[in-house]
Amino acid sequence: MPKHPRNAKCWCGSNLKYKKCCLPEVEPNSKYIFRQAPADSKGTQPVKVLENNILWYFQQTHKDFTIRLKKDIEKADLKPGIKYINEESKIREIAYINSNKQIHLQETFLSYIWIVSYCLMTIFDEHILLPRLKNGVTNDPKRLAYKMDFLRHAVSLISKYTPWDIDYFPNPEKYTFDQKANIEKTNSIFLRAVNFVLCHEYSHFSLGHSDKAIELMIAGRQITDEENKIDEIDADYNAIRLMISTAKTKKIRKNIEYGIISGIASLIFIDKIGKKDNYPDPEIRLKNALENLKLKDDDLHWGLASLALKIWVDFQKESITLPEVVDTYKECFYLIIKEINEIKEGNIGYEPV
Repeated sequence: MPKHPRNAKCWCGSNLKYKKCCLPEVEPNSKYIFRQAPADSKGTQPVKVLENNILWYFQQTHKDFTIRLKKDIEKADLKPGIKYINEESKIREIAYINSNKQIHLQETFLSYIWIVSYCLMTIFDEHILLPRLKNGVTNDPKRLAYKMDFLRHAVSLISKYTPWDIDYFPNPEKYTFDQKANIEKTNSIFLRAVNFVLCHEYSHFSLGHSDKAIELMIAGRQITDEENKIDEIDADYNAIRLMISTAKTKKIRKNIEYGIISGIASLIFIDKIGKKDNYPDPEIRLKNALENLKLKDDDLHWGLASLALKIWVDFQKESITLPEVVDTYKECFYLIIKEINEIKEGNIGYEPV
């Protein structure tokens, strides 16, 4: 595999030279690539090596976003930077802006997003797309089972923290040379996925949702469930608009779109199938995002989203019926949405184990 040129711009999009950014360290006689965490990082999980990249991607959401953030910091009391909650605990908070207007991200949640991004991307590429495009390529059930085990580890973090075994599972901190392409592709999708989550939380701030919640709390009132649903949908739409408004090339836009899908798909696995009282149903959030991206019927995005929904249903021990052949991934996606609606209608008060 060709090496990334030291003096070329880094793959992560930081606009820095590779040698000044994500250049891996390779120990003599070692088969592994190692990446170093930022010097000021207090993280203990492998995603700590991407902390600076997360902040950079957020600040560079579009060409004028840094200026906008500076104005918010100066005039609207938004606190600069990102507060990382570095603790070895289960997922406690997805992401939030607190009453002091500081953006918070939990390290375990970041680990969760990275693993979900890796599993969805590699399962779709290697076990769905490649066998259909290349004659003679067959699905490897052992490799698929390994990735599903990895995904189950991610989902288990919702209820209980267990360490990420970097000697057994893929990760962005230590990996072999033959894993490099998948790891770096996952890093790119992960950074876009986290950026969607950050832009969603920032949208609550910029659209006035955060101030409204504080004002209601002071008045001894709470936002209604329907109002909260509307605010969440508005924040999703605004986050997507922020991220794709100034994409310079089709390739960059596609990476952003995959990141948005992966970000929302990560949120899906945290939820259960059933109608929500105060949040939009997760599959509806994904459908809204895909429709808002104005995709073509045969775009692969629909396939990636279909995979996420199908695994979500399987994990909850539900079954859906799909035809053996469909014309497009878009058709498959809407068939799965239809099946999920039927599950919800048939399981009122559904509480999966």
